[in-house]
Amino acid sequence: MLKIREIHEQEAERLSNLYHEIHTETYELGFEPGNGRVETLASELHRTTQSKSAYFIGMLERADIGFAVLKGHTSREMAHLAHISIGLCRDWRGKGYGKKMLNSVEKWALAHQLRRIEACIGLDNRPALFLFGASGYRVEGIRKSAFIKDGMMTDGFYMAKILKENEEDTRIKELLC
Repeated sequence: MLKIREIHEQEAERLSNLYHEIHTETYELGFEPGNGRVETLASELHRTTQSKSAYFIGMLERADIGFAVLKGHTSREMAHLAHISIGLCRDWRGKGYGKKMLNSVEKWALAHQLRRIEACIGLDNRPALFLFGASGYRVEGIRKSAFIKDGMMTDGFYMAKILKENEEDTRIKELLC
């Protein structure tokens, strides 16, 4: 059974190792492993509560199979939105784990008053386009030169979703008020 949990700064090296494994398979993660990256990642993990940001690891049995990063904003005008990045190890793709991770992160986002989630997906990343598209994210435009792949600038689809509480959550809140 897939477990998805938020991680904190003491697990920076674990997350860095997972990033490194997945980074060899894709270029769109927004974090490049390497020298000094564990310290940088630990610092980012430490600041997550200040910016409505969170880092999650997906585990199957005892194996780390993927991660999700939600990066929020501190400004009042943008405090309702965050950017998401999801990465899964190759062997675990196409089995529904990405969707489960995305759903879990969206629930966390709603609980933390985030209502808009944005993602930038490489034009050639069909699995990610399908994952986000099937989850209600819509293309809002093309982000020019969003990534560098094999030394070349490549574009990405700019996608977003407005999160809404389901009717049952709304009724419960109304009863409690």
